[in-house]
Amino acid sequence: KQAVAGKGTSWALHTWVADADASNRHAAAAARLESQALAAAERIAPNFRMRLVRSAEQALATGGALAQLCVLDPHTVCVGATLVPDAPSRAPGGRARQKADPRAPSRAAMKLTEALDWMGRGPEAGEVCVDLGAAPGGWTYVLLSRRATVIFPPCASAIWRAMYRPRPRPP
Repeated sequence: KQAVAGKGTSWALHTWVADADASNRHAAAAARLESQALAAAERIAPNFRMRLVRSAEQALATGGALAQLCVLDPHTVCVGATLVPDAPSRAPGGRARQKADPRAPSRAAMKLTEALDWMGRGPEAGEVCVDLGAAPGGWTYVLLSRRATVIFPPCASAIWRAMYRPRPRPP
């Protein structure tokens, strides 16, 4: 409560449903709950809504807080709040959503992209990276898309020659 209600503190609110078929049908209820929670907060602390920002990143920039509401079923909601720097993740429910690149050779590309986003940094153009597996090539695909130089085993070269252009060069 103190993390979110502190005087002058900006804050972000995430409302989400658990990632299961049974609970996804509660997404509309989650949207209604968020509206009700904001109205209740405004009644308790005038001008509370004025400090609401769109994202956890915006709240972080101003030393703010993150509140989350997770709808488990029509009668159960989990509530949590913390200062944004203390949050284990700034994504709703801790789940950073990535769109799969249809050109990527595997889901590993999406997973590496998510990890790099979570860390807040990744290889820049020209940096040298080593992909010791390089098959089916999801990580190499991501690294090359970031214009990094990728070193990988010669056996992976045949896969890349058959599937992709421009062709990466083995060491």
